[in-house]
Amino acid sequence: MFFNADLTPDFFFAKDGYPIVRLKRKLLGKWHHQLKTLLLNVGYYQKMLIDSMHLVEKKTGKFYSGVPHHNIDSFLRSDYQNAIEVIFYDQVKQSQRNRTRTVGDFHRSAIAYYSLAIGRGYLQYVGRKVASRILIYKQNFQEYISKYQPLLFCLNDNQHVTDKHRQKVQPFLESLFPKKSAFEK
Repeated sequence: MFFNADLTPDFFFAKDGYPIVRLKRKLLGKWHHQLKTLLLNVGYYQKMLIDSMHLVEKKTGKFYSGVPHHNIDSFLRSDYQNAIEVIFYDQVKQSQRNRTRTVGDFHRSAIAYYSLAIGRGYLQYVGRKVASRILIYKQNFQEYISKYQPLLFCLNDNQHVTDKHRQKVQPFLESLFPKKSAFEK
């Protein structure tokens, strides 16, 4: 995940200190996920998100159909800790048994949905100009960045990516970020 702009803390947190929860809107709301599940073979990641939505709905009565923006999220440490250790304890414990992501695992999106449901976060729907997920195997990175100029972006690697695709990443990042960060020095 990368910053493509100089962002200040108010990008992540409101004046009262609560996090800004960024989601991508799904036009049909709750129906979007039900239709997608019926018509398509959704992957484990999508299933984890849908499980998170239903888990929060079960605990709070509120349903959030937006999906995470696939970039850096903000949380209150106390809310995150409470969610992991108390609210979703059983789900987290069950997920810790798995060595890799598995269908049924707990996903951090449940914490974001929960923060919204209890009024300790602000929902902001975003598009590609704020947060982008660039598929390594599909897109011309530079063309995509130039077109949308996202504030945040993620280079997404998955089962479709080959070594040939991965070889394009380093030159792209070196051209976008010619100065090394403090972490690389």
